[in-house]
Amino acid sequence: WTIWGTTGVWQLGTWYATSRSTALWGRGENFASDSSVRSKAIKIPATGKTWLAFRDSTNLQLWNQAVEGGVVEYATGPTGPWKDLGSKFVAGKYDGPILSGFGNPLQGRKAFTGMSYGFEVSKAELTFLKGKTVYLRFRLATNADTTSFDGWVIDDVRVYQCK
Repeated sequence: WTIWGTTGVWQLGTWYATSRSTALWGRGENFASDSSVRSKAIKIPATGKTWLAFRDSTNLQLWNQAVEGGVVEYATGPTGPWKDLGSKFVAGKYDGPILSGFGNPLQGRKAFTGMSYGFEVSKAELTFLKGKTVYLRFRLATNADTTSFDGWVIDDVRVYQCK
């Protein structure tokens, strides 16, 4: 994974991994941040259905308000342009929009936000990208008005086909 954006937000953590020793951890911060972790190049097969699946856990709220959040984006080049993958989720969809007026760089966009109370499985279909080489990124944005929460933990990321 390649890290971009605000320094120190994304790291590998051992405290909340589900099936291996480490997980990606985007820390909830008490300052405005916009950062992401990007995959290496992934070749999507030209035939068959291709899926992205991952486990994630969110604790990104303030007094039950969605003021922080994360999105999943894709691009055909390592630097973008980035497009939101949200409409392609068939399981573990975005929770809702990030509230405006709190200074979050992703305000108004639908995102993984709030509190999941443990891990969930999210799954998106990537077949619309068949035959292309793509990059995926998990992007987390926080605002300056919150107490630092756990953040967004992502684990067991897979791009696969069923045979």
